[in-house]
Amino acid sequence: MRDVASTLSVQEVKDLEDLLSHPGWHLFNVLVDSEWGGEAFAGKIARSIGDPAINPTLAVNLLQQATVSREAVMVLMKWPREQVARAKAAAAQRPMASMNRGGL
Repeated sequence: MRDVASTLSVQEVKDLEDLLSHPGWHLFNVLVDSEWGGEAFAGKIARSIGDPAINPTLAVNLLQQATVSREAVMVLMKWPREQVARAKAAAAQRPMASMNRGGL
């Protein structure tokens, strides 16, 4: 996923922080975890590839598709928090950089 932290405005960082603290985001996280989290994901995999009627090649394909899908979901879920952290780190370094240019 694209890193936009260095181009975010102060308002956009605040918007992402508001998103992360919103009850709806927390509810969405619970839903995602219930569908894609460790135990839920393991259960889906076990049901999908544990079916004796599924041919082994198809089972491997299903496992690959599910794994790639889960990774994509997890990247999306982490993106807002990572962008806020990167934007804050970049902002914290900016004043120090300008002080270094100043000379004593």
